[in-house]
Amino acid sequence: MAKIKSSIYLLKPEVKQPEECIGPNKDVSKHETDNGGIVFYKRSVGKTPQWLTSFFPKLAELDELKTTSASAVYVIPVETEDGIRLFALSFGYGRTMLDESCYVERFGLKTLLNIVEDDSIRKITRTTVAGNALKTAEQLPKRSPIEDFGIDVERDLLNGVTAALPEDSPLSGNANGSDALSIGIPDDLKLLPDTLKTIYGRYVSDGYKAKFPWVDNIAAVKSKATIEKLNELAIRKIKEHSPDIWMAVPDVVEWEHIAGFKFPGLQELCQDIVIDDFLASLTNPLAEFEQLKSKKITAIGCDNDEAVAGWPASQCLYGEIELKGTKYCINGGKWYQVENSFAERIETSYRNCEVLELPFPKCEEGMRESDYNVTLAASDKGHYALMDAKNISYGGGQSKIELCDVLTDDGRFIHIKKYSGSAVLSHLFNQGYVSTMLVKSDAAFRNKASKILSETNPSFTSTLSPDSVKEVVYGIITKDDVDRPRLPFFSKVTLDAVRSNLLAMGAKVSVKAIHLSEG
Repeated sequence: MAKIKSSIYLLKPEVKQPEECIGPNKDVSKHETDNGGIVFYKRSVGKTPQWLTSFFPKLAELDELKTTSASAVYVIPVETEDGIRLFALSFGYGRTMLDESCYVERFGLKTLLNIVEDDSIRKITRTTVAGNALKTAEQLPKRSPIEDFGIDVERDLLNGVTAALPEDSPLSGNANGSDALSIGIPDDLKLLPDTLKTIYGRYVSDGYKAKFPWVDNIAAVKSKATIEKLNELAIRKIKEHSPDIWMAVPDVVEWEHIAGFKFPGLQELCQDIVIDDFLASLTNPLAEFEQLKSKKITAIGCDNDEAVAGWPASQCLYGEIELKGTKYCINGGKWYQVENSFAERIETSYRNCEVLELPFPKCEEGMRESDYNVTLAASDKGHYALMDAKNISYGGGQSKIELCDVLTDDGRFIHIKKYSGSAVLSHLFNQGYVSTMLVKSDAAFRNKASKILSETNPSFTSTLSPDSVKEVVYGIITKDDVDRPRLPFFSKVTLDAVRSNLLAMGAKVSVKAIHLSEG
């Protein structure tokens, strides 16, 4: 029997009528089928391609060269083990007709993972949420297990999977699972309810958790209704000055070249991005999330007083909120749902990370990272060596590695950053890991680092060996009056992974809050 490829969506239980899943569009028509379903469609209109008008104008009026885009959505009720559920099948460009808030998120992904065999995956799409939200798509030339894609099960959000289904399965052929399940369905309308009932049975199974237990750790929130509730709660917490929500620089910036940050509505430059300055810059009191989206914050360069970077204020927002017993994180202005047991494991790991008790000098207001590193190294000249900006060429090309910012004679490799968002802090943690790994494993790197150390710090006689790294210290400059730095959740995820690797290499790991003096 021939099959037709369609994208299948499961509508949420609260959607009772087929019309509720169709976005507002006056051009939509509908047709009822014999089995109780409704086809919603948009009339196709022939359009002349731009390339035809530009290059071959004499052919522009030919009907056979006009393009059309068919769009249809078929909504059908199906009797399932949980009662009647509505499914929406999109054809052509029908997906654009659907209201995103009406269908179940990750329905297709979960269903496919319950069907797929271990070694039959062809392609994955993922987002590395613990860094700068890098989105990647990876495809292998043959069917493979998911481990071959090198996915980081704690720091990567799995968005979609393409796989070859078993031939003896009622669902066979190539399929893609994300919010929708894109799969070939029988071209006989009478067989569709049974096919959808089989698909629903696979969706409600928890079998995928045996092979892919990490899939539910993190999920991007796509429901407009949930996002609106979270936005409202975030605004309320900001107005209450709750520590659950804060602002930070979202990207890696060259702090040495930043004079300050400009908030429209404030005359003076601000030394950092903090909520109090944002609130002070508003013409009208904070009332809705749109005020964060519309306000742009710019980083002003030292050399020419011009903007060198900029972000909507919403992109600088970080925090952790609980809604109806579920933990949510906002990271760079985007909301993520975090599985509760995973969240608790990460929080426990961070609580177990040691806090360095060695006294550090305060960071005076206006100090740059480089200034503070000089101050720290000078606070104990006999035992501290300044290694900031003393990059070591490694691996050919333009690759340069910084050993650390300050090195102690008892084997503490200290890495320091001003408090920023997840991308920046995750970058800091990875820097410490890469440096330690090279000291532990690469003699050529150690020799280069030892030479720079002896040249720039003559009184520092240590020659680096694989055992030189006793402890990796992450010092974070913050205004918070705490000993353990407050970190965005996804930075804690990165630290958890990095810390595990460093401990396995025999290096202790600790964190240190470096207090930033105000005024």
